[in-house]
Amino acid sequence: PSYQGGNDLEQELDVWKRAGDGFAGIGAGTMFAWSLRSAAYVEIAAQTVFPFSAIVVVPSVGLALGF
Repeated sequence: PSYQGGNDLEQELDVWKRAGDGFAGIGAGTMFAWSLRSAAYVEIAAQTVFPFSAIVVVPSVGLALGF
């Protein structure tokens, strides 16, 4: 829905914040192998970025093949 009805100049804007060039973190996860060379995994991690301080929660789900 339009927030400014009748305004042809209304625009959408995506905003991003860059918090740092490096990061350090800790996480935990689990992997379920259904054959010798394939598995599904899920994990969650907490990371901090630097030189500017920000804490980031990083969930991850995926498949591992050929490990």
